[in-house]
Amino acid sequence: MKMTVADRPTPESFYQFPNYFEGGKTPAQLPMWRVQTHEYTENFEDEELNALNLRRRIGLVSRPGGYDDSPEAEFISGGACAKSPDAVAIGRHGNYFHWGFAASPDELTEEAKPVLANAIVYISKFAGQTPIARKYNDRLATRSYITDRKYFISNEAYQQNVKSLESFNKHISEEKIKAEAKQARGEALNQSENMALSSRPQQIPTYESFLQNQVRGLYDRFGSDISAYHKYFDENWDYFYCLNFNLDIDEDAKSLGIPNNDKRILEEAIKMLESGKDVERGKRILSRYTLVDFDTPAEWRSWYNKYKDLFFFTESGGWVFLINSREPGVNDYKAHQIRVAANRMVTEETNDHEPVAVAADVTVLQDGNRVLNVKIAIHPGYHIYNYVAKSDPYIETVVEVSLPQGYTAVGGMKAPAGAYYNQSGTTVYHDRVVFSQELTGSGTGEVTCKVRYQCCDPNICFPPEEKVFTIKL
Repeated sequence: MKMTVADRPTPESFYQFPNYFEGGKTPAQLPMWRVQTHEYTENFEDEELNALNLRRRIGLVSRPGGYDDSPEAEFISGGACAKSPDAVAIGRHGNYFHWGFAASPDELTEEAKPVLANAIVYISKFAGQTPIARKYNDRLATRSYITDRKYFISNEAYQQNVKSLESFNKHISEEKIKAEAKQARGEALNQSENMALSSRPQQIPTYESFLQNQVRGLYDRFGSDISAYHKYFDENWDYFYCLNFNLDIDEDAKSLGIPNNDKRILEEAIKMLESGKDVERGKRILSRYTLVDFDTPAEWRSWYNKYKDLFFFTESGGWVFLINSREPGVNDYKAHQIRVAANRMVTEETNDHEPVAVAADVTVLQDGNRVLNVKIAIHPGYHIYNYVAKSDPYIETVVEVSLPQGYTAVGGMKAPAGAYYNQSGTTVYHDRVVFSQELTGSGTGEVTCKVRYQCCDPNICFPPEEKVFTIKL
C-alpha cells in the first residue's frame, strides 16, 4: 500500500471544534490522503448527467461521541466532513465495518482501491462477532458534549456563528437574484432555483440568545458568566449522565465521590444493599448503570464477582456497565428497557379500602416490537395470589390479552415467581408485581387487557375483582 499525504484546506465545520487541536486553535490546513478521484460537488464527465443538475453521492460519517468506549469498536480514520474533526469515516463496531466514502470503486484513487479491498478482508475475520454495546439513539449525549459546550458558549464561537449566518444570507440573496433574473427571461428553473425564490435570510441572534440556546436550563443559574459554566462543567465532569437526551448530574454518584464510569460505584451500591443502610440509593445506582435486576444482595454480589474483570462502561451504549462477553443473556438491553418502562408506570394510591391498584401501558422497544406491561401495586399487609394449590379456595391472578389484527404475542406472558404462602404450595405476590407481554406486528388497533385477582390480608379476603384496559396501538 502507498499513501500520499498532502496538506489541504481545513473543512469549514472543523473551526467549530478548536478544542480538538493542540493549543485550542484550528490550523488552516491539515494533512490529508485522497480517497476519491472526484469530490461530490464536481461535475460529471457525462453532459447528460450534468444537464440533470445531479451530484455525486455524498459520504457518511458516524457521530464520534463514545464511538470507541467499548472494546469491540475501533476508530480507524476520520475524514473531511461537515461534522467534527473526530467523526468516524472508517471504523469497525463488532462485525460491522463503516466505509464512509460513497464513490464507487472505479472512482476511487489507485491508492484507495487496495484500502477498500483490505477493509473487506479485515471485517471478514469478525464474522458472527455481533456488537455488544448498542447505540440505538444517535442523539444520546456523551461527555464529549461538555467539551463542545465549553467552546460553543464562548464569544469566539458566537462570532463564528454570526459570520456563518452572514455568509449564508449573502449566498441565498445572490442565488435568489439569479433565479429571479432567469425567471424574468422566461427560462425554466430547476429545483434548487425554485427553492432560492422562496428562501429567507436567517436572523442574526444576540449573544445572550445564542448563549441561552447553547446552555438551555443553565442560563437562569449562570447568566453570561462563562467562567461559572466552565467551573460547573469541570467540577461535575465525573458525575454527568444522560437522561432524556440531556446531560444531568447524578447526585448519588457525586455524594459518594466515585465517578459513575468507575466500577467501584457498583461495589459500593451492593455494599449498601448488604448492610441494609441507604438501600434505596444503592438500588437507584444499580438500576441506573446496569442492565440487570436481582431480588437479593447475595445475587447482586454473585453477579458482580463473576463479571467484575469484564466490566466496561459505555456512554453511547446507554450510560451503563456492560460485560465484555457475547454469552447469551449477559447484556440484555430488551429486558432492561422493559424494566425501565415498568418502573416509570404510575398506579393510583392504595389504602385499606382499595388495597390493589392496577395500571397498563404499551412501550415501543428498540427493535421495533412492543411490550405490554401490567403493573399491580399491593398495599402493605395485603397480598394477591400467584399460584393456588387445589386444596386452597383462593383465586389466582390472571392477565388476559386480546390483540388487534396484525399483531401477535412473542412467547408467553412473563411474571416474577411468587412468594411462599403455605405448606400446600400456594404462592402470593406482595408490594408490586409486573406482568410483561412482548408483541410484534404493525398497523393500528386496540389491545384489550383483562386483569382478574383476589386480594386478602391475614384475616379476610375481598371479593374477586376484574379490571379492563384498552390501549391504542
